[in-house]
Amino acid sequence: MVIHVKKKSRFEPICAFRGCFFPPQNANSQYFLTIYQQNPLIYWISPHKFLFLHSIYRTIKPLYIIMKKSRITVLLIILMSMVCYDLYAYNIAIPNNDGVTIYYNWMNNQTELQVTYQYYSSYKYYGYENITSISIPKTVIYNEKEYQVTSIGENALRGNSGLTSVTIPNSVTSIGDYAFQNCSGLTSITIPNSVTSIGDYAFSGCSNLPIENNIRYADTYLIQAVDKTLSKYIIKEGTRFIGKSAFYGCPGLTSITIPHSVTSIGENAFCECSGLTSITIPNSVTNIESFAFLYCSSLTTISIGNGVKSIGENAFAQCSVLTDVYCKAEELSSTENEESGPLYTYASAFENSSIEAATLHVPESAINAYKNTEPWSGFGTFVTLSSEEMKTPKCATPTISYQNEKLTFSCATEDVSYHYDITASSIKSGSGNNIDLTPKYIITVYATKDGYEDSEIEKLEVSIGDANCDGIINAADIVTIAGIIIKGSESELK
Repeated sequence: MVIHVKKKSRFEPICAFRGCFFPPQNANSQYFLTIYQQNPLIYWISPHKFLFLHSIYRTIKPLYIIMKKSRITVLLIILMSMVCYDLYAYNIAIPNNDGVTIYYNWMNNQTELQVTYQYYSSYKYYGYENITSISIPKTVIYNEKEYQVTSIGENALRGNSGLTSVTIPNSVTSIGDYAFQNCSGLTSITIPNSVTSIGDYAFSGCSNLPIENNIRYADTYLIQAVDKTLSKYIIKEGTRFIGKSAFYGCPGLTSITIPHSVTSIGENAFCECSGLTSITIPNSVTNIESFAFLYCSSLTTISIGNGVKSIGENAFAQCSVLTDVYCKAEELSSTENEESGPLYTYASAFENSSIEAATLHVPESAINAYKNTEPWSGFGTFVTLSSEEMKTPKCATPTISYQNEKLTFSCATEDVSYHYDITASSIKSGSGNNIDLTPKYIITVYATKDGYEDSEIEKLEVSIGDANCDGIINAADIVTIAGIIIKGSESELK
């Protein structure tokens, strides 16, 4: 990525940003010194660090280490560059259909685009400061060629307090760290299902995004618990990401249900939830990040679904009273892999959690793999999961009640969706002025939930009669009943 430099003073630039190159793996200090003398290069790694890229394996060394004799001069150059120049960090700028200019960087060998900011100066990111609403396009035409927008980069819209709404297209697959941090005016954002990765603190400081049950959300991304003193939180169905530090330090939390829509549990998400005694991680979750349940000192039981592909460093460390861990993954890997591969678990995942005294419950087909793969091999007892325990759970059959003109559904399985049908048992036609209305209605309902089998169908017949309470049973009562039917999928229909 080329970094453009905007001159702000009479000083001539001593160093220029001229792009990035990848030196040979065996390059030494003399090699870099020769390159520097021929064509000075400093690499912009973050807004606060100018570092020299040492190899394609991300071994990074400060430039002053390479040029020991001139390190004071180099540091002065760096400081002057930070003070005297605005840093333009985009490749192209194209207006969207609403006329809003959006800044992009090339990605993937200039075949895709990433949304970025215009420039960085004095610890602020610029480019969208006068924008209240932005719709990111799915594709962009540049030089008569179409390019797909596939990501939103780090700090892209950070600190734009006037921004109120953002629409993200379904071409975007990732949102970078701090992308919308401190967009305090943001009230609405759409995150499509195409997004599979959201960076750290992407929505922190977005204080006007909606709150449900004491939890703040950015669409399907759970940002954090607002009041961290509660003993119970209900994560809404449809949530896909539990963000970094979402429930960090909620000591009163004793239990929580993670919906089967969740795919990722962020770093430190439940760290220091010292009252939490058990946790069930559904099959939908693929990634449990580092320190997710660190210092959950009352945690005795953990159930991990068969979809998990990565368990990070110290994810369940310092959980000192663990007695039982259930893991349904049927394949393990001893090396880090792609999300589609077998489960990889960092060796420190259960550090200082006394697993030598705990029991590990695993599929029969994989028990030897667990016994020979760290950290699982450190468990004291191994037990095979029964076929019943390996089955996909099924939603409980809902119940129906009708009282005081309220039709109510309930289910022993939490956070389900209800699907129902209401019909009249018979409506007879006749001659003259008389219409015979049979005041009996048949109600059927079943429950669904991601990761669960559908429930059995429950049926109830209700004689409603004078539904609108006008003293007469006639066609007007049908209108009232229709109103009940139209109200839809809520558990209580009035």
